[in-house]
Parts: sequence; C-alpha cells; structure tokens
Amino acid sequence: MSKEGSQRVRVGLKIRPLNEKETNEGAQNILKVKQNRKTVHCTVPSKQNNFNFDWAFDSDESQAQVYNDLSGPLLDSLFDGINATILACKF
Repeated sequence: MSKEGSQRVRVGLKIRPLNEKETNEGAQNILKVKQNRKTVHCTVPSKQNNFNFDWAFDSDESQAQVYNDLSGPLLDSLFDGINATILACKF
C-alpha cells in the first residue's frame, strides 16, 4: 500500500456464515460476492442490488484470508507511520 493510496477510507465486507439455527431452519444467504471480489449482489428478487466495496469476502473465506488481503497491508502502513483504523462489527 503506497502512502498516497492510503489517504482515503477503504471499506471491506466479509459475509458471515449462517449459524446452526439458521441452517436448521433452512435459511439461505441472500448475499453473493461477485467474481471481481469487490461487488456484493443481493439476491432477494424485490431488492436486487449490487453493493461495491474495496474488498468483499464470501462466507466460506477464512479469517486468515481476510487478514492477508485487508489487515496485513494496513498494519504494514501503520508501521510506516500512516494512521490506520480497523473497525469490525458483527450483525
């Protein structure tokens, strides 16, 4: 990550896997990460939309992959003296 490119807010999304209760009830994930790994598509017919991010991770991707692609480079920039914040929330 270059110093010039790190002067903006970047947003990444990881879709969480369905929990046991949701799986037992037959729930399905309504979000799909497109092949470019930056666009998330909502599959609900009445609300079909695409949402764009700097990074998008599907529910089957590991936390290690999220760290390697997103957090690792950000932490490298932090050690180079660039301000950085990682905010994680779970819904």
